[in-house]
Amino acid sequence: MSNSILSIHQLTGSWHYFFHHAIAPDSLVMFRIAFGLLLLADALYLAKSLIFLYGATGILDRGIYIRDFRARFFSIYNWGADEPARLHLWFALHVTAIICLLLGFFSNIAAFVIFAGLTSYHHRNPFAVNSGDVAMRLMAFLMIFAPADASFSVLTAIGAKPVQSTIDPWAYRLLQILVSTIYFKSMYWKLHGRWWLSGRAVYYVLNIDRYRRFALPTVLRNKLSYQSMNYATIAIWGSLSILIWIDEFRYPAIAVGLLFHLGMDYCLRIRLFQWVMMTGLVLFIDPVDLESLYLWAIR
Repeated sequence: MSNSILSIHQLTGSWHYFFHHAIAPDSLVMFRIAFGLLLLADALYLAKSLIFLYGATGILDRGIYIRDFRARFFSIYNWGADEPARLHLWFALHVTAIICLLLGFFSNIAAFVIFAGLTSYHHRNPFAVNSGDVAMRLMAFLMIFAPADASFSVLTAIGAKPVQSTIDPWAYRLLQILVSTIYFKSMYWKLHGRWWLSGRAVYYVLNIDRYRRFALPTVLRNKLSYQSMNYATIAIWGSLSILIWIDEFRYPAIAVGLLFHLGMDYCLRIRLFQWVMMTGLVLFIDPVDLESLYLWAIR
């Protein structure tokens, strides 16, 4: 009888089970739809400031971009596509790809076009990028490899592609790991921040006029409340990076995460970051539970 705690065979077996054991596609499909809606909201923002942010004569004009950034960054706008007519043409292609992804119409190709478009926008003007934009770009990249049109898609509806009852989940798992890593890194850097450790960071965040949407109720505007929210933020981000993987804690963690992100979005104007993370939480809903919810809803 072996005294070893774990063997290489067991480790490789667990690795293979996690990344390649067939699962139902429901959670990935739901994420595809939510992600498509998120990208449409982002496109609406881009439409309002397309020329200003990315145009040849915009806030970062082509001359400065070529001098300081072109050699370091890939962008379709490296070759003059930031002229207004071509900029609008590429934007139309970007929106078309988003609609295709949302509908599950050749979603892998659509995700590739979206990834190339987001990368080009973000590299053309790196000063107009936040962490939510980076997360969306990485999600779009992983969606290139995900069978997200396995069901509830145009192709399955018209019979051009059979509905898949199971999928190989490796790309889906990488999407989950991406979301978990974002939470972990945020907690990690907060634990290295002087203001976070002293309990003052949330006070400053919630009182910057440029980002503040609504002020906290008077009863919460005191040192104890700000410090409590400060340390609770660190705890929530840490919990979401770890407890979300444990069955018994997953749904309470998701519920707390949703309430946290909705609260932040209510208080602060930071574009779509909170919604990006809430969309990512969809990936952790068990496909079996989604199927049960669907069957309950259609009764």
